[in-house]
Amino acid sequence: MPIQYAEGAPGDFIITNNGVGELQRVTPGGVVTTIAGGFTNPVGVAVDSNGDFIVTDSLAGELLRVTPGGTVTTIATGLNVPLGVAVDSNGDFIVAENVLAELIRVTPGGTVTTIAGGVTNAKFIAVDLNGDFIVTNNLGQLLRVTPGGTVSTIVTIFSLEGVAVDSNGDFIVGEGALGELLRVTPGGTVTTIASGLGITNGIAIDSNGDFIVASFGQLALLRITPGGTVTTIASGFSGIVDVAVEPSPMVGGNFEGVNTISLLLNYAILNAIWMAPIGVGIGLGIYLVKRRF
Repeated sequence: MPIQYAEGAPGDFIITNNGVGELQRVTPGGVVTTIAGGFTNPVGVAVDSNGDFIVTDSLAGELLRVTPGGTVTTIATGLNVPLGVAVDSNGDFIVAENVLAELIRVTPGGTVTTIAGGVTNAKFIAVDLNGDFIVTNNLGQLLRVTPGGTVSTIVTIFSLEGVAVDSNGDFIVGEGALGELLRVTPGGTVTTIASGLGITNGIAIDSNGDFIVASFGQLALLRITPGGTVTTIASGFSGIVDVAVEPSPMVGGNFEGVNTISLLLNYAILNAIWMAPIGVGIGLGIYLVKRRF
């Protein structure tokens, strides 16, 4: 079957689907189309200032650029299991290298530098309102990494997956073992938003302030209100890892998907992804991507 390419509209979600090796678009109404295929294991997704989707392929060790029309080009190769990705205020790509336990910076031209080491089993990434990088890892830690490379622990929870930053600067985090969506303040106070979700991978935030969650446990894309109401946007995926939201073309700024930054400078949307090749983003459509606004 030939791949169907489709351009979307602001507010669509971009996800990575590792089950079929595709970057996909999901409309708020649940229509799923393929942006690009042929990935080995797509995981993290983010959206840059040009509206292109920045995708990590963990098994191929590559960071890729995908246009809304489906053209795929390579930004950098030789990475060691890159998972979550986000876009910082300079337009550089911040990537979690799981095997080397590093957080790296990749310029649009492909130059790779290390921001911090010792970030054990880093998974998803988001950029907070101060420009620091918020990272989840396999040790259940929510970490803050400054652009200068200082690493500190915000809180330790049993099992953490996706992460995003909301308009208040709080961190919206997926807890994998209990299947919960949590709110964590910068000071480390934890409250539960919703439960019974299964393993929650990538998280994004749409223009309404709702949380868009890639549920690997349910193989579904979920919408969760700040009050905890859960609805299914689309289901039946063979794999889903990360999500990003596509912004309005009238809005400037940077996009990231792990992941996760604020939308229209009001909503933190990007999330980093984990080892599975699926992610979701919201914007002109749904794509397997993470992004920062």
